[in-house]
Amino acid sequence: MLHSLTALTYLPVLKSYVNVFVKNPALPAHPYGKNLMEILDYFDVDLSR
Repeated sequence: MLHSLTALTYLPVLKSYVNVFVKNPALPAHPYGKNLMEILDYFDVDLSR
């Protein structure tokens, strides 16, 4: 239960972080981009929303 609540709390923050660092073409390639995408795949986050 606690783990689920924690994930729900931090997923929007993680999504915002990814939107800034991965989707912003003005920024250089983020060194952790690949790891972030792996994390998103693990949590099954849909970035198109």
